[in-house]
Amino acid sequence: MILLFERRKALGNQKRIMGATALLTVLVPAVAVYQPVAAQTGFADAAFQRVWTRTDKPVADKSVVRSWYWGPSPGENKSEKYVEGEGGTRKVQYFDKSRMEINDPKKSQTDPFFVTNGLLTIEMISGKMQVGNTQYETRYSANIPLASDIDDLNAPTYASFALIANSPLGDHPFIDLTGKTVAQNVNKAGIASRDATKEKYGVKFGKYNTETQHNIADKFWDFLNLSGPVIGADGKTSTAKLSDPWFYTTGFAISEPYWANVKVAGKQEDVLIQLFERRVLTYIPSFAAEWRVQMSNIGAHYFDWRYKNAGQQAFPNPDVKPITVAAGALGSKEKPIRMVFTPSINSQAITTNGQPLANLLGQITGYTFQVPAPATSYAAVIESMGQGNVEVAWFAPFAYVLAHQKNGAEVILSTVRKGFLTYPSVIITADPNIKTLADFRGKKFAFVDPASASGYLYPVAQFKNLGLVTGSPPNLEAFFGAGNVFNAGTHPAVVTAVYNGQVSGGAVFGGPIDPLTGGPTDARSNVVGTLKDVYQKVRIIGESQQIPNDTVAVAKDVTPEMRRQIQQGLLELTTTAQGRRFIYDLYQIDDLAPVTDSFYDPLRQVADDAGITNFETLFPTPTARPAATATPKP
Repeated sequence: MILLFERRKALGNQKRIMGATALLTVLVPAVAVYQPVAAQTGFADAAFQRVWTRTDKPVADKSVVRSWYWGPSPGENKSEKYVEGEGGTRKVQYFDKSRMEINDPKKSQTDPFFVTNGLLTIEMISGKMQVGNTQYETRYSANIPLASDIDDLNAPTYASFALIANSPLGDHPFIDLTGKTVAQNVNKAGIASRDATKEKYGVKFGKYNTETQHNIADKFWDFLNLSGPVIGADGKTSTAKLSDPWFYTTGFAISEPYWANVKVAGKQEDVLIQLFERRVLTYIPSFAAEWRVQMSNIGAHYFDWRYKNAGQQAFPNPDVKPITVAAGALGSKEKPIRMVFTPSINSQAITTNGQPLANLLGQITGYTFQVPAPATSYAAVIESMGQGNVEVAWFAPFAYVLAHQKNGAEVILSTVRKGFLTYPSVIITADPNIKTLADFRGKKFAFVDPASASGYLYPVAQFKNLGLVTGSPPNLEAFFGAGNVFNAGTHPAVVTAVYNGQVSGGAVFGGPIDPLTGGPTDARSNVVGTLKDVYQKVRIIGESQQIPNDTVAVAKDVTPEMRRQIQQGLLELTTTAQGRRFIYDLYQIDDLAPVTDSFYDPLRQVADDAGITNFETLFPTPTARPAATATPKP
């Protein structure tokens, strides 16, 4: 998978190519052009024709009115690499709605799974193209809109679901919500947020898919169990289930159902989207009843991704040259721009890398930068900018939202990790008796800092959504017990306190499985060098929805010209090996991407829903943090 920005420094039109979910940000993207799968003169195999005929010939003949299962006609046929296939290949044929395949031609053709349709959804969201039962080739997550017109630049894409759907990048299970109303939106960045206006459609969670631990919307569950006229192998028409068993066509659910407002046939529509292993289902309430639920054109999307390299996006390279700064002006040697880093990791990393990064940025921009001594808390960084002591701050996401609210800070860049602009919060424990979040009642629990999104805001919202914590602001001690709530200060400190049994659990940042190493990328990775068995001893038992990544922001008084020079300078810095090393050693950042303040609106909604909105009440004197050492207990 192309996980990071790859910048091509060639003459002529210089572009930075980004092939994973980090593509989901600002700047005008290159649009992938969708065309239906090219029709062929016929079917590549009689078995393919039998499968198509069963459900779709009645639609083509207009003897029934219902949505297509495969599409109006067969498309291109191919012999594709498949390790277990005859001669290392398998026969496939593309349709608008899917790809049919024969993995084992020696298998009995009476077997209902003699013809299968590919795991196309999983491949396109993960960037892992399957070439064998357990073999994959690494490509890139497909930035192709999956439920809208192809030119809708704000619509969710396959890549949008990379961190909220089950795939080789990791599973993202949900609890059983059967009977509750579906009222969650998803945006292009893959960030889900509550939207009470969607309750008007009356869609409920209708079935819990225990195999993958995801809820299926009732509209889709009804569709997957429809019966109607089908044509058998003998050419006779009868009434039977259209998909038998129900998962034959789609596979199991790999995401929750989410709403999105997208462009369909040139018109903005509310569309419910759910991803399954093999298909994407959509529900459009405004459509005629027969067409409200449809299969997306995943076969055509996949063909373009695999054979036409669709779904990559190109962005302009940074545009920056060093300028001359007048003596005594902000950015001069006499009056350097002050840049501060949030202490979410150990202060030594900031001390070692902060000023060298600032010096390199100075060479690129012409400004002089100074990094003060590491701040003591998230609040200290916010207050420093409000008091005019800092011009540039590397904020945690919630800290940025608070700084914007309180002091007018303006984001200029988001961080990128493993190709993504989002990450979850995870709940960790080393106590074998704790199985669910409810088991933390009356137990000691460590957060990071009240201004931390993953180390405070999102886990608190998670406890509140489950009804375990109540009140606005939330009364944590009523659930955990008096004196049992701690602010450990950093993510490594929380992990270490959990590891050593000083607290029963904690909240820290999560992350996807690293597609290159196969290893975890959550906060435990910060201490595995010292606590060798941390992955075995400390386990994850809960995960939040996706959070917008941390930021680089500037004070409100920074001029637009200086703001742009700093932004472009930092982007240029990440084109250098030295600059990339500095940002990685600071916060495990792989790249930077431009975003605007609205990118953090979903976080604001979570804060509102959780009753955490007043800056002044966020920072009462906390219970003294537990001593967190990196020495395992004997």
